[in-house]
Amino acid sequence: MVKCSLNQNGEMIMRKSLILFLLLIVLAIPFSVLGQLNPVVSSLEVDLWPEYDRPDMLVIYKVHLSSTTALPVDLRLRIPADAGEPNAVAMRQLDGALLNAVYSREVDGQWAWINVTATSPDIQLEYYDPNLNRQNVDRHYLYNWIGDYKIESFHVKIQRPLGSSSLRVTPDLGKMMSGDDGFMYYVLDVGAVDIGQDFSVEMDYIKDTDALSIEGLQVRPSAPITEDTQGKMQIFTFLPWVLGGLGILLVGGGLVWYWRSEREVMGSVPRLRRRPEHGDDQTIRGSDVKMGESVVYCHQCGKRAEPGDRFCRSCGVKLKR
Repeated sequence: MVKCSLNQNGEMIMRKSLILFLLLIVLAIPFSVLGQLNPVVSSLEVDLWPEYDRPDMLVIYKVHLSSTTALPVDLRLRIPADAGEPNAVAMRQLDGALLNAVYSREVDGQWAWINVTATSPDIQLEYYDPNLNRQNVDRHYLYNWIGDYKIESFHVKIQRPLGSSSLRVTPDLGKMMSGDDGFMYYVLDVGAVDIGQDFSVEMDYIKDTDALSIEGLQVRPSAPITEDTQGKMQIFTFLPWVLGGLGILLVGGGLVWYWRSEREVMGSVPRLRRRPEHGDDQTIRGSDVKMGESVVYCHQCGKRAEPGDRFCRSCGVKLKR
């Protein structure tokens, strides 16, 4: 009996030791490893932009990981295999900027896995889905989310294509809102989606033109323009210099005008010639003037007239004899 009791006590001690050992092993596992086993997505926004800058469907994933998910964590997002390489895979930094992230692509049947190690809780994935069906003026698209992760808050945001009409979405559209880019958006709040739960959005619309939505995009400032906007010229800063320059030009122009007008006035006033003295008269008589005839000068310009002239040959005024 004593031997049997000792065996039972030994087995109990061994069981307790084994349980304690397993607990120590579990506690020794880093929490980062536990977080990598099952990351939780706090919120997921799926933007669907049909015929935006390509005749395809631009799909944008905006993933925000839960605070319970330890970083870094390996994240796998699936996209259609025929979409090819994603347009962008990026992570948001502490300063809010999105930087390209290193990723790998692994094809599995009709799907392709995009593998990325998330060092930030915010990840953005963009790709072009060529499965937008275009039949004449009719458009049809089916989006599928395969429940690979648990999502606490799921949102779908659909951009209304430029020149489209009769947009129908299943499930029914939620609220409509105007974006900062001038486009109309339809937001559907799906709510919580559990792991393994699939979700689909089907949309139809009519569009009788091949114009892309980006062609109607208006250029807008990235931020409101204020007096403190860098690079903005303030007229009051340069107004004194502008007025000073105009004043100098006006003064200089006035001086030039006055100088030119003075020259014109001086040039238009005829110079009076001195009537010849007796000594000079001898020279005149010896050249052209006959004896007994008097020399006549124009009373207007002083030009000597020729014998027999009735009008001045220089200014045309009638001579006084």
